[in-house]
Amino acid sequence: SLISMFGKLGFHDWDQHLFYEGAARETILRYGQFPLWSPWQCGGTVLLANPQSSFLALHFPLTLLFEPSLAMQLAILGYLFIGLLGMWFLCRELKFSTLACYISSVLVMFSGQYAIRMAVGHTNWYHLAWIPWVVFFFLKAKGQTQYLFASSFFLSLTFLGGGVYPFVFSLLILLLFAIFDAFEEHSLRSIIYFFGLLVLFALFSAVKLVPMLAVASEMLPVHTPVAE
Repeated sequence: SLISMFGKLGFHDWDQHLFYEGAARETILRYGQFPLWSPWQCGGTVLLANPQSSFLALHFPLTLLFEPSLAMQLAILGYLFIGLLGMWFLCRELKFSTLACYISSVLVMFSGQYAIRMAVGHTNWYHLAWIPWVVFFFLKAKGQTQYLFASSFFLSLTFLGGGVYPFVFSLLILLLFAIFDAFEEHSLRSIIYFFGLLVLFALFSAVKLVPMLAVASEMLPVHTPVAE
């Protein structure tokens, strides 16, 4: 049964993502430190600056309360509900019929994209659930600019929680919408909002974004001049 599976280890990438959760949990609960660094991988490596680190995600308090395997499986249900609700509000904003709202929500969150990712431990796809909220509030910002803060906040949750791919997809969706809307409205307002969103995102996500970029810059190849 589904209940009997809770707390058990999965296969494929579950071990990798359980490690990220467990390393942060151990650092906080046993050593009382902020998880900047993981000494248990490759002789020591970054944790906060790892794009897939997830201890800044909304679900991480569950990991502090329960074993990581159980906590992350419980999080699947939580994000499922968040995504269904977000897709409902987005479809209502787009003036879909009630039936279409239900169908769209089910198609997105009960699709193979979410189910398969969860089955193989791609827990950075939890954050597929935030994409409808990011888009919903971006659309709302056309009428009331303050909603741009909400859109950037949910985009930041995606990034801070290690949702690398949902984060990129969110940006792509918003950029395409802004471009097409600019052509339709003969106005650059949506494009300006998009860049404003990026600025707000950088502020909300600075705690992880800055160290991640710093580490990435150190990994760039250094070209030394060749003596003639």
